[in-house]
Formats: sequence, C-alpha cells, structure tokens
Amino acid sequence: DAVVRAYPNLNKQVLDILMMLWPRLNAMMFEALEPMDSLLSALDPSQHLHFSFYLVDNPQIQALNAQHRGQDKPTDVLTFNLFDPATDNLPPPSPDLALGDIMLSLDYALDATDHDPANPVSSTSDLIRYLVERVCHGYLHLFGVHHDSDDAFRQVVAIQNRVLSALFA
Repeated sequence: DAVVRAYPNLNKQVLDILMMLWPRLNAMMFEALEPMDSLLSALDPSQHLHFSFYLVDNPQIQALNAQHRGQDKPTDVLTFNLFDPATDNLPPPSPDLALGDIMLSLDYALDATDHDPANPVSSTSDLIRYLVERVCHGYLHLFGVHHDSDDAFRQVVAIQNRVLSALFA
C-alpha cells in the first residue's frame, strides 16, 4: 500500500469524488450500452446490479495481471466478469446480481497524470478524469463490450469520450 502511505487521504478523496459522480456516470453508461449487443440486453430491467470496485497499487495489479493475463507488468485497469454474453455465460434470474470486479491502480493513474502532491488542486482534476475514464472502460468490459479489433476499440473510446465530455462539461 505505498500509495496509502504516501498519500493517506488520497484514496478516500478519490473514492468520495467517484461516488459523487456515480449516479450520472451510471446513467450515461446504461444509455451508451442500450443499443449495443452487450450483457445489458440479457438482463431483466428489474434486477439490482452491482459490482465491486477496488483502488489498488502497482504491485497488486501487476500480480493480478500476471496471474490472469500472463502479463507481468502493472496496468491501469483490470476487470473480472462473472458473466459474458460472448460465451453464453449469462446470469441466472435473480433480483440482485453481482457483475464482477473492477480494479484500478492508483499508482498507475498517478504516474499517467503526473499527479503532483505539492500542487494537488491543479493535478487532482486530471487524476479524477483519468480514473473516471478507466472506470468507464472497466464498466464496458463488465457488460461484455471488448476491444479486440480496431473498430471495437474506436467504439469503446468514442463511448468513453462521450461520457467524459458530458460529465466534465
């Protein structure tokens, strides 16, 4: 937990801001997913959906990346789906449905945004925007939207950009 030791309040601040943005972000992601062939089309609208969200450090995400993807290096976000419509692994009928886990490396985000602890106000907005983009990315993966082709990648980026533009306008 190097990040927690170096920035004792940062994890809480980041989570508080993400939770504040969550209702709008969630609504926008559902709207973006609606016309797509995703897990959303297989779900009952009355189901209560949830997933777990973790802020981890680079050593933790590197270990998970090596174990699950065979890539022994840190990464920005990992998503662990419980269901995937591409493999016909669909959820059972249930009023309460866990979709999986999204893991974000706060270390990776701090490096990617050149977060400056000496000047946190100017760099925190870049950090939050980056983390929200990565949450969008993980969210799409939870719903079975992948980017295994150039067209699919462009579609994912377009959705992320549309959501970010609306959230941070």
